Amino acid sequence: MTKMASTRNTEKCLPLFTKLLQNDPDPLVRALAARYLGKFKYQPAVPDLVKALNDPSPVLRQDSAIALGEIADKSAIPPLLKALDTDTAPDVRRAIVQLLRPPYITEPEPTVLNGLIERLDDVNSGVGYAAWQSLQLITKQNLPNDQKECHVGNRLHHRE
Repeated sequence: MTKMASTRNTEKCLPLFTKLLQNDPDPLVRALAARYLGKFKYQPAVPDLVKALNDPSPVLRQDSAIALGEIADKSAIPPLLKALDTDTAPDVRRAIVQLLRPPYITEPEPTVLNGLIERLDDVNSGVGYAAWQSLQLITKQNLPNDQKECHVGNRLHHRE
């Protein structure tokens, strides 16, 4: 009974977490708010989480991306792909490529595949490896480590 009451009380507080995400001056408080919004899959927070992808704080951008992946709203895919191309923080890019896979991505969508393929050669090898893993999970193929070996990029680019 206590756990149910606790969960119910937390769900009542989700609009407050959204306000913290929007307005708190401390980026760590905003990041914590993003984590809770994602944990509870709070759909109304999606626009604010998308907006947070452009925040100066890399911690907030990373936690917002993870929260968007947990909520799994397909409308967040284009802003996530844009952030994947523009974000300068490797941890943020890695978080994005790690969420662009099942269960969030259920079918091989060309824009997602192309975004992941572009990250295979990321300056940060951890981002490239995570993109490779996501491509394997989405396509259900055992891909070689070297994109040049398998020519997967060329095949997937021509699907559009």
